[in-house]
Amino acid sequence: MKTTRTPSYLAVCLSFALTQMAAGQTFSNTETITIPASNSASPASPYPSTIMVSGLAGPIESLTVSLHSLSHGFPQDIQIVLISPSGAIVMLMGGSGAGHDVSNADITFMDGAPALPDDATIVSGTYRPTQPNGFNNFPAPVPPQPYGRELSVFNDTDGNGMWALYVIDITPHADDGQIAGGWSLNITTQAPVTYQGRLNLSGSPVNDTADLEFRLWDADTGGNMVGSVIAVNDVMVVDGLFTVQLLVPNSALDGSPRWWEINVRSPSGSGNFTTLSPRQRISFAPQALHALTAKIATTVRGAVFTSGDNVGIGTTTPTDALLDVEGDIRINDNDIFLRGGSDRNHGVGWYGSGKEFAGIAHDGPVLFGFGGGSLGSTNGSEQRVLTWNNTGNVGIGTTTPATTLDVMGTVTATAFVGDGAGLTNLPVMEGLWSENGPDIFFDTGNVGIGT
Repeated sequence: MKTTRTPSYLAVCLSFALTQMAAGQTFSNTETITIPASNSASPASPYPSTIMVSGLAGPIESLTVSLHSLSHGFPQDIQIVLISPSGAIVMLMGGSGAGHDVSNADITFMDGAPALPDDATIVSGTYRPTQPNGFNNFPAPVPPQPYGRELSVFNDTDGNGMWALYVIDITPHADDGQIAGGWSLNITTQAPVTYQGRLNLSGSPVNDTADLEFRLWDADTGGNMVGSVIAVNDVMVVDGLFTVQLLVPNSALDGSPRWWEINVRSPSGSGNFTTLSPRQRISFAPQALHALTAKIATTVRGAVFTSGDNVGIGTTTPTDALLDVEGDIRINDNDIFLRGGSDRNHGVGWYGSGKEFAGIAHDGPVLFGFGGGSLGSTNGSEQRVLTWNNTGNVGIGTTTPATTLDVMGTVTATAFVGDGAGLTNLPVMEGLWSENGPDIFFDTGNVGIGT
């Protein structure tokens, strides 16, 4: 009786890391798209306008869509959808701009950018897909709604193949238009990761070809598979060592615990696959490295954009600052320090219960500096309004306060509280009032009470 023995393989992961960064590729169709001024839901010509994409090495990381030289007399009538080779649909534009003429505008659609104006002139710029008036159904062959609202719908899909842009005019206004320069796609693909390993058979290193299957799981045993099978065939193994490139969707490496399960057969194309055990846990380092694709990406989670060395959050045009934030920032009771290195003597922060400043729980903000500080204005020139020093003195109109409150200038007040026992150098008291024991009297003139 003949028996079949399952090969005894052992694979060891030597390294798992990002090896390169993906760059955006641009694909264009420069043919003019003519938008008619006729009946409801009239299709533009051509319908659709198409772009054939090829040569993408991995799944889509992010993309932008650009319309070149858009003109229309009543842009609220325009509705545009984009369909990918995988069949995913996103509505780029519908109901924006009201009746304000748009002329030769270059418009780029990017997740996380500002919306197109609802009732103002559309000018050249970068906007997110915008649908203030909802969706209309498009003439065939566009399927009925719903349609996606964000370009991230296309992420993690294969971008190779035919992309189709469908444009319609939804109302019979006597306004036509065109996209004179056509349109273009800029597609950034996900960077592959490199898996380097060692493969032994019955204790000896393999010297042959091999077919490998990689499956990503959310547990070391059982659990759920994350993503699909990544198959790499005809891999050359020399002295047990091999290197493969794996296209792992970003959504699969989101920081959650992950394990590789590997199936192998050698020589390539011969026999059945053997599942190696145990699964191999992925360290957090490759996930962090994988995230470095954001270094050159134009968008991360639809919110962050780069322009040279500047980074923007909530803005697509970060300028004049390394970090440009349009929106609120929450630091959760922490401090912001204003000097470099380990300096913690200059900054601003919240202080209150459990976090006192100089022994006081303010429940409010504190601005602090090692040698004091100033509040000022910059209207035309730099002006100090208030100054304090490191002894606790406050100056108004002086930069060298010598007392608790040192004012150089006129003080206007509606009331003073206290007995005034420590007040000195008050000219109004000299030559007018005199003392006689416990009594005082007015030397000259009249005294009014109530008048």
